[in-house]
Amino acid sequence: MMECPRKEAEKLYHQFRSMEHKFTKACTQVKLLNSSVSETQVYYQRALNSDRQNTAHNISQRILTFERVRDMFFEYADKKAEEMKEVLRLLSNLEDIMSADEDDEAMDE
Repeated sequence: MMECPRKEAEKLYHQFRSMEHKFTKACTQVKLLNSSVSETQVYYQRALNSDRQNTAHNISQRILTFERVRDMFFEYADKKAEEMKEVLRLLSNLEDIMSADEDDEAMDE
């Protein structure tokens, strides 16, 4: 048996807000990691220019790590965005159902 559309809508709304919060946090992490990559690339170039190959290699490994972690956060944010779209679609369908129910009730009166 389906829950009351209003209760279902409230549940979906809270679920959406939670997803939105997680999405926003993931996007913030992507931005921070982009900054870290940019800053670390400066150190990498300095190490290359001063012919410190070992240091440059270590820094390049750090850059790769930042990029991999950033990509994981990006994928997570993308997944959350898709889930949010689905919840919004479900909310829209529920609003249509509730609107139709209200119209039916108004006609019955």
